[in-house]
Amino acid sequence: MSRHAARRQTGIQKPVQECDPSPPLPSHHVLGSGAVLFPGVFDQHGCPLVIFPVDGQDKLLKLSKAEVVDFINYFHALLNKKEEKQSLVSVVADLRLASVSTTRFITETLLLLEEHKRTVHSVYVIRPKKKNVVKLFLKLLVPSMSCTSSFRNILLKEIPELSNYIDRSQLPSSLGGYFLYCHRSWVSFIKSQ
Repeated sequence: MSRHAARRQTGIQKPVQECDPSPPLPSHHVLGSGAVLFPGVFDQHGCPLVIFPVDGQDKLLKLSKAEVVDFINYFHALLNKKEEKQSLVSVVADLRLASVSTTRFITETLLLLEEHKRTVHSVYVIRPKKKNVVKLFLKLLVPSMSCTSSFRNILLKEIPELSNYIDRSQLPSSLGGYFLYCHRSWVSFIKSQ
């Protein structure tokens, strides 16, 4: 009797290699927007960082939440495949100058990202200066008694506080670090792969 026949008789089947098809590269208008970044840097927990930079917030509202979620999922899956392990991402959002609509967009995008599976480890937020924006952020993202989000929310008053959670070598200059990051070069590199 062949090995395959013996397996069928005993109910043991050869494992099938699960191979998720690679999702398509996010479109150019999402990649090139600079509204959300996946620069290949990590927090102190070893989680890759997704950054919502202050200088990309005007472009953020030109995207859909689904496009941003797909962008994050694409690069997160690519990194997990490369590293051959599953990790969560951490998010940095500089909301100091953010509008109510930008804050709502980012928080609802994070909640949408978590809808199907846990993806986010921590969210580091530089506190908005406008009181109505702070109030909205706290209402949408900080867990209440009845609903708890699965990620940690770290609300920071100033940018220098980020270095308590993320080494400065992993932060771009706009966030108080010295990681050299050029978005145009990153997009060119990604498209050439």
